[in-house]
Amino acid sequence: MSSEVQEKYKQAKKMLHRANILLEDLEMGRNESEELQEEISMMINRLARQLDVLKSLVDTDTSVRRELLKRQVKALQEEHSDVQTGLEKYLKGAHKRRMAATNRKDLYSRMVADEDLTATEALSRESDSIAKSRQRVSGLVAEGSAVLEALKSQSNTFRSTQSKLLSFMESLNISGSIITTINRTQRADRMIVYSGMVAITFLMFLIYWFR
Repeated sequence: MSSEVQEKYKQAKKMLHRANILLEDLEMGRNESEELQEEISMMINRLARQLDVLKSLVDTDTSVRRELLKRQVKALQEEHSDVQTGLEKYLKGAHKRRMAATNRKDLYSRMVADEDLTATEALSRESDSIAKSRQRVSGLVAEGSAVLEALKSQSNTFRSTQSKLLSFMESLNISGSIITTINRTQRADRMIVYSGMVAITFLMFLIYWFR
């Protein structure tokens, strides 16, 4: 079991290192493409599944290194959480920057177009612009809520998978105990039968000898 855990641990460590490098490229502006953002998001999700499997294996491990492995897995989970938080902060910041740039562009366009407008017309356009900005903000809030719900759904799915895996491993342990008990019972039954046969043979011998 320990060798399998170590192999899973090495894989998770490598994935986490790669995710940190990509996130640094994103945050430093070396690569801000949507493809890179999608790659980091997918890697974070794969890493979450890998850590769930790894934690399940460690929880059922019976070696002397169990506590050490548990601490190592916990450290990986904390690093994974940091990467996920970093990506979320970047995405929120990117949304704000895009929003600010759009607002500046709209403002400049309005200033140029409003030169020939009366004060009443300009006020009306400004009101419409504010309403549009509110709609954009509402859209961003709705999008954020949808992302949070998706993350919650993924978290529930991971927990369900982990629970099923633990139940399956527990059933294997129970089955092994039952088989061991049956084998012991069969050995005891054979000893009783053989002892009875020897006793009966000896008794018949005594009866024949002293007849």
